[in-house]
Amino acid sequence: MFICRANESRSLIVLHLTAESRLAVFTEYGPQILPEASMYLAKVYEPAARAHRVRYAIANILRDRVVNEGAFRVCFEMGDEDEVIRTILRRGLRNPKLRAALEQSHLINLTLWLSLFPDLAEAYNASYMQGS
Repeated sequence: MFICRANESRSLIVLHLTAESRLAVFTEYGPQILPEASMYLAKVYEPAARAHRVRYAIANILRDRVVNEGAFRVCFEMGDEDEVIRTILRRGLRNPKLRAALEQSHLINLTLWLSLFPDLAEAYNASYMQGS
């Protein structure tokens, strides 16, 4: 996947997500791997890195756009998807911006998620009724 954009000096920067889930920036000096981005995205694939999957999923939901669809799907396919979804929903109760993104996102099915967790559905409905 390639992403192109121009920086302040109007030179073109091409970002490329490599097969190893590493982010490379192509500049006039050639490709440069961004270690932070590759480390962060690689963590999504580790079974014990639930916090990274939660943060990656939330970042995509807030943008309502997926940069790496495979990595986004993995957030909910590592055997701990219930905990990941529950954590995202709990954070949505505390964060109005995330809650609005969850309600408007085409990436997830909030109704299905809330049907999995009746206690959180009740909290979402209660806070919705208080807001109106």
